[in-house]
Amino acid sequence: MRILLIEDEEILASVLLKSLTKQHYVVDVVQDGQMGWEYTQSTNYDLLLIDVGLPKLDGITF
Repeated sequence: MRILLIEDEEILASVLLKSLTKQHYVVDVVQDGQMGWEYTQSTNYDLLLIDVGLPKLDGITF
């Protein structure tokens, strides 16, 4: 399963990345909503984990 994690808090993103990869998921991590949007246009993801309060493009607008 391929997951896109969009999270701007580095510590939380690191913990989630570690936990998800330990469960054998393929995880891409980006730190703002605009970059997350660009990733979704070029790659097919099975799951998007999106923070609500993101820079450039917030999680609700996303």
